[in-house]
Parts: sequence; structure tokens; C-alpha cells
Amino acid sequence: MGLLFGCNPKLVLGLMALIFLSGCMSSSYTKPIVTETSPRPSPIATEAIPVYAEELPKTIREARTAKEAIAIFETNIPLLKPDELDRLLMELEEFYRSDADHVNAALRSANESGLFSRFSNPVGSDQIDEIQDEKIRTIISEAIEGKYKFNAGEGVLVPIVDYRALTSYASFVTPAMADYLELMATASDKPAFGDGSILIPRTELGERALQAEQYLNDYPYSPRFDRVKAEFGLNLGLLFGGSSNSEIYDENKRLIPEVKEAWNTAAAHKDTLTGKLSKDRILLSDKITSSFNKGKISVETFYQEIRKFRDRMETRINAYYVNRTDPAQVQWIAMSHPIPMGIANLLFPDEKQAEAAQLLQWLAEADEVDGEGMTQPLHGRSMAANIVYRDGKTLEIRPAWSCDTEKSTEGSTGTSCTPVKDYVWIGDSKGQSWFALSPFLFEFVNSGYKASMPDVIPYHFPNAIRLGESFKIEGRGSTAEKTYLQLSQGNKVVWRSDETKVDHGAFEITGKLDAAKYKAGDYELRIVGIPYKGFESFEGGEGNGIQTSIQVTD
Repeated sequence: MGLLFGCNPKLVLGLMALIFLSGCMSSSYTKPIVTETSPRPSPIATEAIPVYAEELPKTIREARTAKEAIAIFETNIPLLKPDELDRLLMELEEFYRSDADHVNAALRSANESGLFSRFSNPVGSDQIDEIQDEKIRTIISEAIEGKYKFNAGEGVLVPIVDYRALTSYASFVTPAMADYLELMATASDKPAFGDGSILIPRTELGERALQAEQYLNDYPYSPRFDRVKAEFGLNLGLLFGGSSNSEIYDENKRLIPEVKEAWNTAAAHKDTLTGKLSKDRILLSDKITSSFNKGKISVETFYQEIRKFRDRMETRINAYYVNRTDPAQVQWIAMSHPIPMGIANLLFPDEKQAEAAQLLQWLAEADEVDGEGMTQPLHGRSMAANIVYRDGKTLEIRPAWSCDTEKSTEGSTGTSCTPVKDYVWIGDSKGQSWFALSPFLFEFVNSGYKASMPDVIPYHFPNAIRLGESFKIEGRGSTAEKTYLQLSQGNKVVWRSDETKVDHGAFEITGKLDAAKYKAGDYELRIVGIPYKGFESFEGGEGNGIQTSIQVTD
């Protein structure tokens, strides 16, 4: 079953569970690089963005028919950039979700009368031309012009999105969207599942899983990441679990040869999650089949082990492939300054979801370029936006630089670097990096961040601590989970506060020094941040710790 109108990942996981319970060669994708011969004008400075953002999606949504929606899309192809066409195409997908109901309703009487009882797949123009009812014939013909196709079965026609027809727009959208359309077209051309049966060869299920996985690796910031991830999980679920009408074992709980061949073929791709899961599934199958045939386990235990594998598979897929454009996956976003500024700039998505979503959308829409003539900023020498994800992975965004080396009259050489307007350098914690054209990100990193991440003073503490009196230290902009205060003289810690929890960057530490135990004098005050587990290596900017001298008085 392909993703015909989009897909809810939770529903897919539920279907995977059903498949496991009831049933119990990879194509090379090369990510194209967009080469810019001249900078595009900044979207901020154009008048097209408000028109696009408000009018075009609304026009698509209010189209009377799919034919009309397609006409609107095609009219705007020469007027919009690839990333803008991506968004319009996604709006078109959403239109299909509701419009399909209207097409079904228009055909209800014909379906109920048995008009299509002699139709067979693929439904072509020769069969449609034989329809005597002009109204019904027009409905079907115009739907096809709107990029639908029809499946025939049990005397009825069902409209589904013809993704193969939509691939005609591949050259106008971004590479990520073009590859998404191709994946969906494959699923649309030959559905993998239907009526309780697997409809394609088992090896092809493995191939589709590998192709979907390649997409997830190539386009981790694609707005269609979750839909491809759902398709990935669905194909693996069918591959490893079969279905109610497509078994994977014979009556002796031995693998059917076609299934064994498909698993071995997929397992050969050792560097992929598909390959690793295939290897693990083979080992599990050998183990439980042997145990069952020796009478060591029951049928119930046999399938219980398969269910456990399914659960582990879902966990591994979710751990391997996280949607990097989903604010719910982000722990925090922090700015780094080229020199210590004594200020912190921090954003927590659960407090400012819209702001975080906007930044991640700009990230997804940034056009990758080859970076000719550009260089990576030296670490710490430019502003940077740091996106820290819940799984501990990070992403860093800095202005792209252009550097020139000049030789002075005395013979010495020097290098000067300046930001390249509208271009950014992006690097992740895996060591991958790339350059991209994005006026929005460029503006955000340089100064636009202040709208959603205003400057805050990391610490407020008294000029002096008086013996026998309570004192308070306040902090903001920390990314630690907990924090505490300690006082030292020389190299010896003489007092330490209790640990206090940090709440969205803010904390408060209180204390009192017993005059009978401590003397007036100069002390070293140190605020120590305790990081969240898995975030120990993240420095966290200005708000995670400070050491300074403080006077303790009588």
C-alpha cells in the first residue's frame, strides 16, 4: 500500500504491528548540487512572498476541482523558485486529501449501479471512452487531467493521486522534492500491499526500503521526511512480517525461499539500517525455527519473539532517523558570539514553538550550493546559531566567508575575510558540512535572532556576601539540567550549595554562611552547571558556569 494521500506515522506503525501479527540491489541516489551563477535577490526585499504565502495556497485550497488546482500550480511555475514550488506542491497534496472524497461522492451512484463492473487495471482511456453517461465520463476525464488515476476493483472505481504524473514537475522543484515524487510514484505505480496481500516481489520490498533510507540520509531536513520515514517502516514491516495472505514461513516454521532470498539480498547492504535489521531478522529466524522444530518453544512463543523484534525495529528506526525540522525534536537553540559578550541568547521550542518552527523551515528551504569561492568561518570567529536536538546531535549555522590573501610591500602576507551576503555555512555533529543560499538564515544569524532570542544577562549576584545573612544568585540562559554554587579559598572548596534545577535556562541559588564557621575575606565564587545526560560535550554558551572573586564581610 503506497502513501497515496500522505501518511500518519502512528497509523503506519499500527499497520506494521498488524502485519507482523497476521503474517507471523539498491538504487543509487545522488543528491544534486544547486550551483548559483549569481545571487538571488533576498526574499525579504521582494513583494512576491506575501502574495505567495497568503494567496496561492488559499487559491489551491479553494479550487473547485483537481483540474483547476493543477492549472493554478502550472501557471505559477515560471513565477516561483523551487523551494516555493515545493510548498505549493505540498499544498496540492493536501488538496487531494479532501478532494478525493468529492470525486468518490460524484461517482457513488455509478459505483453502486455496477457501471464499472467490467473495468480492469490499469484503467485507460479506451475503457473510459466506452462510458455512455457523459456526466460520469467528464468527471473521470477531468479528474485524470487533475493528476488522478483510477483503480478498478469489485465493480467500483477508486481515485488515487497519480504521482507518476506529478513527476513531470521534477525539474521545477528542489532535488529533495523531485526525489520524493519519484519514491511516491514507485509506490503509486505498483502498490506494495492490498487486500491483505503483498503485491510485489519480496526483494522489491527490500529495494524500496533501501531507496527510502537513502532519501532519509540525503535529505534529513526535507519537509517530507516523516512521510518517507513512514514508507520506510511500512516496507520493512512487510518484508520482515509478511501479511495475513502472504506468509513468510511454511507449516514447519521454515522460511519460504523467496523471503529468505529477499532478506539475504537486503542484508548485503551492511552499512544501512535495512541491512543491519535484515541480518538480525535472519539470525532470529534461524534461532526460533530451530527451537520450534526441536520442541523447545511453542507457536505462541515463536510469534512472541517476532513481535519483540518488531518493537525493537520501530525503536531503532525512530532512533536512527529523527526529523531535524520538527521543533518537538529540538532541546534548545543557542547563539554563540565571536568573543565573550557577557550575554546569553537562548530559545526553548516548547516555549516558542512558532519561532523554532520558522527557523527550522528556513533550514529546510535553504538551497544547497557548491560553495565555490567561499570558506568555512574559523571556529569562534563569527556568530553562530546552534540547534541542539534531543538525541544529542547538533547543527551549527554560520555566515559563509570569502577570504582574500594579500602580500604587503614588506613581503608579509595577511588574510582578510568577509561574510558573503545571503549565504551560510551549515555543519552537523557527524562532521558533514555544506554551503547554502538562504537570505533568511543569513539575516537570522547576524542580527535577526534577537527578535526571538533577546539578550539576557546570565548572572545576577551581590557585590558582597555578609556572614550570617541570606544571599541569592540568579541565573538565566543556562542549558544545564541542574546547577550549584561553591566558594573556595586557595584551591580548597570551603562551601557548596545544594543542587537546584534549571527551568528553561533560569535558576535561583540561595545560601547563608555561618559566621561561626567562616571568616571574612576574599573568596572565589563558582557557579557549576550539571548538563543533561547525553549533552556533556555541549559547551552551552555564557549561561552554564562562571568563576569570579567575591568579598565576604562581617
